[in-house]
Amino acid sequence: MTINALQSLQKHTPRGSIGIVIPPDKNFDQIKELILNSLVNHDKIHFVVGKIHFENWNPTQHKLDICMFCQQFNPVIWIDSDVFVLKDLVPFAESFFESKKAMAVLSDHVNRDQLFVSNWEDGPDKCFVPQACYMLFRSDMIPNDLEGLAPSIPIFQAS
Repeated sequence: MTINALQSLQKHTPRGSIGIVIPPDKNFDQIKELILNSLVNHDKIHFVVGKIHFENWNPTQHKLDICMFCQQFNPVIWIDSDVFVLKDLVPFAESFFESKKAMAVLSDHVNRDQLFVSNWEDGPDKCFVPQACYMLFRSDMIPNDLEGLAPSIPIFQAS
């Protein structure tokens, strides 16, 4: 599914660069090679090894690794590996950047599923985590050490 999602991103957003986080407990070189062999354009692909910031780490929490891209990109856009891109994302990113907002978030559809909502429990060791499948952040508001996020962050709302 990740390969198909990446192919759709490259097809519909050809001006975009792609940063890929590979979890630290996986074979980095093997996964990188599989991905590159499946993509046509390799010029704008950046791979990083993710980090384990907390005990009981899960794949959803790799979103925190966006800080690894804040020196290269502004804004930084997170897209889940199972999200298919159907149109160019650059115009939306440009309108977000011009808005002067710090972040924009599109809630994942699973957050509206009644089974998910009734079973969700807060806590680092719980099995369900509310999530966003598409997020944009200004690089200067992403802390390098994941500490000290601003308590009041203006959010961009798409029209």
